[in-house]
Order: sequence, then structure tokens, then C-alpha cells
Amino acid sequence: MTSWQSLAALGHRVDLAPLTPREAVDLVQQVLCAGGTRDERVSAEAEAAERLAEMCGYLPLALERAVATSERPGSAYMLGEPSCSGP
Repeated sequence: MTSWQSLAALGHRVDLAPLTPREAVDLVQQVLCAGGTRDERVSAEAEAAERLAEMCGYLPLALERAVATSERPGSAYMLGEPSCSGP
């Protein structure tokens, strides 16, 4: 569970550093295509993936939610048609 608020009552606290820019872009790739496939949109739009990661502060939860939200049909932020391929 993540929170900006203290969750001391829930147990041990673990502070995590933000991802590196490369790790953040890799996470975008993982969220777009699960199961070991690769999505060519990240390669084709590397600057956009990097910009999204930066806008999310390189925070994994924020980045996962942003990518998942952008993939919803009708989203104003749709990332384009999926183009997943094998490993």
C-alpha cells in the first residue's frame, strides 16, 4: 500500500526512491504489454514515454495509473493502438 500520509499503524515503513528515467520507461513498456510481449509504441515514441515518466515524477504507482488510464477506450490520452509482439 502506498500513501503520502503516515501508515504507521499498518506495520513497517519502507521508503522507496523514485525510478531512474530508464526504469520508468521500462515500466511503461511493462504496463502496456504484460506477459513478456513488447509494445512498439514505446520504441516509436520514446520521447513521449520519457515525458510521461518525468511528469509522474518517476514514481511507479503514478506511472502505472497514468498508463492504465490512458489505455481506457475513449480516453483523451489514448496512446494509440496496441502493437504488442512476442519477446
